[in-house]
This record gives sequence, C-alpha cells and structure tokens, in this order.
Amino acid sequence: DTKHYIRYFITDDDVIICVIDRRYIGEYPSVSVIIRDQFGRYTWDTSLTYLPLNSPEDPPLPEEITTSVLVQGTPFKFQTRKTLSGDDLSNVLGFFDKKNVEEANAKKFTVQQVQGESEYLKEHSYFLDKDISVTKPAASDPFIGSCKVNQSRMFLSQLGFLSLENRDKLYPLGFSPSLFNLLRQLDQQPERTCIRVGVVYIGSQQLEDEWFGNESGTLDYQEFLATLGWGIDITKHKGFTGTLDVTGNITGRVAPYWANNSTEIMFQVCTLMKNNPTYPDNTHKRKQSLHGQCIVVWVEDFSAFQPQQIWKRLRHSALIITITPTESGLYRIHLFTKLPDVKTSPLVDGMVLRKQILGDMIRATAANAFETFDNLEHVKPCQPRLEAIRKIYNSCKQVDNLEPFYTQQFTEIPADAVGPLQLLPAKRAARTDSNIPEPVPLPRRSDEEEETTKREKRRKKKKSRRKAEEESEGIKKTQTSE
Repeated sequence: DTKHYIRYFITDDDVIICVIDRRYIGEYPSVSVIIRDQFGRYTWDTSLTYLPLNSPEDPPLPEEITTSVLVQGTPFKFQTRKTLSGDDLSNVLGFFDKKNVEEANAKKFTVQQVQGESEYLKEHSYFLDKDISVTKPAASDPFIGSCKVNQSRMFLSQLGFLSLENRDKLYPLGFSPSLFNLLRQLDQQPERTCIRVGVVYIGSQQLEDEWFGNESGTLDYQEFLATLGWGIDITKHKGFTGTLDVTGNITGRVAPYWANNSTEIMFQVCTLMKNNPTYPDNTHKRKQSLHGQCIVVWVEDFSAFQPQQIWKRLRHSALIITITPTESGLYRIHLFTKLPDVKTSPLVDGMVLRKQILGDMIRATAANAFETFDNLEHVKPCQPRLEAIRKIYNSCKQVDNLEPFYTQQFTEIPADAVGPLQLLPAKRAARTDSNIPEPVPLPRRSDEEEETTKREKRRKKKKSRRKAEEESEGIKKTQTSE
C-alpha cells in the first residue's frame, strides 16, 4: 500500500514536510521531499550517494625565512669511532659465518616450498577451470521488512531532525481524512496574487450584438495580444487559469498568461474562444471577458463606442481600458470607471503610447485595479495559506513522548489508517473569486416565449375579427328590421 512509504511532519509550527520513499527508483536509494509553507509548495528528489575518499591534503609548507640569522658556532661536535682490535674482528667474522648458515637454510626451505606448490598447481591445472572471479554481493532489499521508510528516516537523521536536541522541533502528523482534506484545501490556495483581465475586440461599424461573436481581429490587434503574455495551453497549465474551462471545450485551449514571483495574470480573450452553437448569443464568451476587475477593449472606431454598453452588463466595479489605433502608428488610451475618485496608474486617460510598451503598462494598471476594486483589505495570498497550515497544526499534530516518537520511525503505520489515495480525488477546477458577481444577462426572449406571444397575437386577431363580424351582422339585422 502506498501509505506505508509516506510520512508527514510539521516543523517551526508553519512548515509541513512530506517524505516519500521511492521504491526501486534509480540506482541509488531515493527520497522525494515535499515542503509546504505559507509561500507555496516545493518538491525535491534526493538520492543517497557516498562521496569518494579523497587523498589527505599536503601539510602546509613552513613559512619562508626572510630575515638573516647569525651563526656563532656549530650545533654539535664531530667524534670518530675507535679502530677495531683483532679480537673484535674475529668475533665479527664468526657472527657473519653463523648468519650465512641460517640464511642458506632459509633459502633451501623456501625453494622446497616453491617446488611443492608448483607441483601441486600442475596436478590441478593451475585451477584454470575454476571460477575465481570476484562478484559484488547483492544488496539487501530495504523494503522487505514491515517498515518502508528506511531511506526517509536516514534522510531526516542526516538533516538533524531526529537528534535528541531537536526533538521539540519536529512533530509527526497523524494519517486521517481530516489531514488530507486540509492539505487539499491548502494546495488550492494561491501562493501569488491572481488577477483576471478580460479582452474584447470591437471592429469598425460593428453593432453591440456582434462584439462577442468575433473570432479574430486585425493584424495589429493580434500583435498586441502577443505583448500581453505567453500563450499557454489551458489543459496542461498548472498555474492560475482564471474562470476559463480547464478542459478547453468551451472557452478554448489557448490564452495569454503572465507571472512573476508575486503575481499571476490570466487574460481571458474573447476572440480566442470559439463560438458555440449551444450559446447563440455568445453568453459563454461575454461571461468570461467581463468577469474581472479590469477589462481591455480594443476599439477600431472610438466614436461609435459608449462605456454604458458595458456598464449595463456588470454588477461589480471595474476599470475599462480602451485602446484605439491612430493613423500615426501609435495607440490612444482611454480609461472609464464608475467611481469618480479612483486614481489609476501608470496608465492615464488620454495617453498615446507605442505598441512595445502596451503590455507592460496594461499589466501594471490591471494589478493596481485589482488592489482598488477587489482586494480592499489588501490581504496577501500568504495569509490564507498560513491560516490553513495552523488548522493542520492544531488538529493533526501528534504530541508523543520520546519512546513513541522513535518507535514510529521504525514501524509501519496502523492498518486502519487512511492513505492519501484512498480519498476521492479532487477535480481540477479554476480558482475563482466569490466576491465578484456574474455579469448581468441582457433580457432576451426564448423560443417558447416568442411562440406564446405569436399565439396570443393570433388569438387576439381572431377575437377582433369575430367581434367585427358580429357587429356587421348586427348592423345588417337592424337595417332589415327597419
């Protein structure tokens, strides 16, 4: 079971550590480490390797003598040995004679031993028919026993988390449905500020009903979209997706996306969404492009544009940025908002800009619009994540004595414990802002209502025709009686 290879811990009261033994992955024992904190989630794949034994470093050389030293005398006095006498010389010669005899006996014994070994090797063909190669012994399987987290335990030990002096810094988290549900909620919390920006294209001499049916625009407009961000595949994107359909069936698969270390911006472009016969009035495209705090409108003919045409569709405060190309190759900017005292930057109403800086200026203005209209309390994304981690700390932390803590590192978890894969997997959904209401749908009669209205008109016509006939018959009767 997968749950036996996983352990969860919490340290410093706000950092969750998950260690996973990677069974039979690669040549070396491997451990995957997943760390969650208030700023995001991080993953590392580690492997256990032994470094080669390096040769010892050479001792440092003595310092070079740079000053002169005066020598006043010799450090020692030379002495010569006395000449050997005749008796001493005879003793020395006798010693060497005795030593030569012992050396001859040793050589004779060695020669006999070599001859005997050679004859033995010849009798056995020098053991050339035997396998005398050195084979590497097979390593023992660390996952045969009941404990499946041997490598994770070694990893934590090498980091110092399992030492006695750090016992009060690491606490295990109990396996329960509550833990995995809270972890799922934590992973769904964005770690960066997430902003949606709608983009609408209005061609020249287009009526209001035709705005959201556009599937393309001029070449100038297409080049402008390329300056907003990177084109990403919604179905494979792991970051912020706004309110777009992550399956790509309704709102298309491609959208401009931009991000840095603190902000994610998703541009929900109306022209990149295909028209759907299920929505003949393009409600799905209008909803996505107008559901945000900042709406960018590319207007080919600004004289025919009225901001009230968009305000009547919104229930929330937003900033409308219109971009109109001029004959000189520059672009005129106009800003519209319902709040009179709102100051936007860096874009200002009436600016004329080059295309190269349009993307940067719009992204910066959209971030300021988000702080003005939506994030009124200026809540940082790390605050909701920190609150979710504190819930895990208060409800799932196990406070045990020394003996139970170390026992858990060498034994398997209880059989009735719930694993992360035993819960129903969460469906991938786009992160939305609940405080932004849906766009106001324009009043439109359905087919049934139109048919009912036609029937009512026909009924009234028949009734009026019948009444007219009755009145004409009454007039004829009156004339006849007279």
